[in-house]
Amino acid sequence: MVIARKWPQNEAEEDGGEPLPKRIKIDGEEQEDPDKWFGEEFSSQYNGMSNDLKQHYILGQTALRIPEDSQPRYKLFWPIRYGWFNEQDYKTKNQLYQDVSLIIEHAIISELGLKHKKDWFQYGCVCVIPDLFERNYVTQMLEILLRDLGFGRVCFQQESLSATFGAGYSSSCIVDIGAQKTSVCCVDEGMCLEDSRVNVKYGGADVMETFIRMMLHDYFPYSDINLKRRYDLLLAEELKQKFCTMNEADISVQLYDFHLRAFGEDTRKYFFKCYDETMLAPMPPRETPAVGGAPGEGGSFGATSIFFDPTLEKIKLAEERDKILPIAGLDTAIMTSIQQGARGDDRKARDFYGGIMVIGGGSKIAGFMPFLEDRLRSLLPGLGKDILIGAPPRDLDPQVLVWKGGSVFGKLSTSGNDSWISQKEYDILGSRLLMNKCMFLW
Repeated sequence: MVIARKWPQNEAEEDGGEPLPKRIKIDGEEQEDPDKWFGEEFSSQYNGMSNDLKQHYILGQTALRIPEDSQPRYKLFWPIRYGWFNEQDYKTKNQLYQDVSLIIEHAIISELGLKHKKDWFQYGCVCVIPDLFERNYVTQMLEILLRDLGFGRVCFQQESLSATFGAGYSSSCIVDIGAQKTSVCCVDEGMCLEDSRVNVKYGGADVMETFIRMMLHDYFPYSDINLKRRYDLLLAEELKQKFCTMNEADISVQLYDFHLRAFGEDTRKYFFKCYDETMLAPMPPRETPAVGGAPGEGGSFGATSIFFDPTLEKIKLAEERDKILPIAGLDTAIMTSIQQGARGDDRKARDFYGGIMVIGGGSKIAGFMPFLEDRLRSLLPGLGKDILIGAPPRDLDPQVLVWKGGSVFGKLSTSGNDSWISQKEYDILGSRLLMNKCMFLW
């Protein structure tokens, strides 16, 4: 979900134009002033009139194609990050909620073809929410869908349960790898087990940034790449999807090429070589480097230091350690989720290990599922071949399986489904309805 709004600077120009990934030294160039053919007075008047005629915001994939030097400038806003409202990038909550409403409205009009908003009260909406949710997120989405968008009725469903509906499973361990978050949850007989929900803040975007960092370290020919620029962000995502793999047979020194397409510039073709970077980027680190491993590194101290105070140095090391947020690996997250969901029942734990389903766009790396399966088998040798990781059945796209499940749930008979919330009920009782209407623990 992205929206571009008029802004004094775009995201690539903020913070002094510092690129992402960061560089030690960058040769910057000053932007040239536009030509003023008819004098400064006419130029200012013309630019003012032109800006008034341009859109205040641009939505969808079009927002990612806006030129960096557009007049007026646009900045990308992501109202939802890590599955929750992105309050950090907004000054007011009303602006955040308005952007969410605009993005949903644009998607319904452009993708579903429902042009007339006045007819939306005839439709019901199934809203898929994260397994680990905030109550404020659910209540605000209910307000947006019923009040701002005007749907006749709304129902909420957790994403892991929706994935089982889409795949046709009654019990499974769902691993959803997105761009910014990875969630793991065990579903048993149509219910998300509350204690098994795990949410870790990494995904495909982190793999993409790590891959670009590694390539820059190995003299990537396009050294000016900046993930804050829109066309560079799209290019990095394309490179990750095309070249990242976890098949050891594909690892060799190979020559690749790609095309750089930027607005107002000629298309450029680059050639580059890579070896194991394509596999190391999505892989977890096997070991943590020791502090003070080499001279000159931060945290390493010479033996002949005159002003060496062990107590002060330990305090500094502790402060540096506290700044680093420990994050569990995906294999640890899966084992923790299944252990908490099984609650000591070995039979149920084996059922979950034998029915792990990996979904989401971040799981589409070649060879990822066999690698994760071998990793779990090495950590749990007692289970051995009982551990099975599979893709969604019937060749369904793992990126849209959750939405497929939501559409299946919406087609179920309403006579035996009491989870729908109508506008009339919401007008009378408000968000208190969620305590009795939700199929999960509120």
